[in-house]
Amino acid sequence: TWAAMQAQMEMLTSLGYEQVTGGSSAIDGYPMTWTVSGSDPKTVILVAERHRRFGENVLDSLVMHFSAADTL
Repeated sequence: TWAAMQAQMEMLTSLGYEQVTGGSSAIDGYPMTWTVSGSDPKTVILVAERHRRFGENVLDSLVMHFSAADTL
């Protein structure tokens, strides 16, 4: 899960500060949603869902603070 989440965060970062908005996607079979709040820095909260072997769903989250200065 973590590698897929890292890949998603890197993709969002590559968009640049102005283009980062909320959304959803799936990477390697892990459905993900992310929300963006704040202005500078923006706070991105990424949540991925994974299934445990006994049928349980687990949510993992990752938080990133993205500053406009990061794009200079």
